[in-house]
Amino acid sequence: MTVKHEVRVARGYASSTAVRFSDHALLRLAQRAWQLESAAAAAERLDDIVVHGYLTPIRPAWLSPRTRCAEIWLELGDLVFPLVTVGDALLATTCIARGGRCDAEARPPRARARRIADRRREHERRHTARLERSA
Repeated sequence: MTVKHEVRVARGYASSTAVRFSDHALLRLAQRAWQLESAAAAAERLDDIVVHGYLTPIRPAWLSPRTRCAEIWLELGDLVFPLVTVGDALLATTCIARGGRCDAEARPPRARARRIADRRREHERRHTARLERSA
């Protein structure tokens, strides 16, 4: 259920651009911003307010500096939608509410996860060796 809208654009761009909202973006909007039960309900409510949003190439200042998951952003009050180019339109991949994090940020980087797993294995190995010596 991808929804398509025309959105005004910040200075230096065409007057309006087609923006599509993925099912995931609508679901995140429903969960994070409006506590609605379905993506369809979020899509209906979005129809009324999307005209107040605007596109900008600049990451909102309130987002974490690590958030770089977009080519362009759709700002809509305290909500931001990271957008990627798909064909002739832009696709909103998710929805981030002010104070929230991008889905990609919520996962630890692979290198960090690997170091944590290595430390756990080393700790278990030492613990097992200590138990074997004391027995």
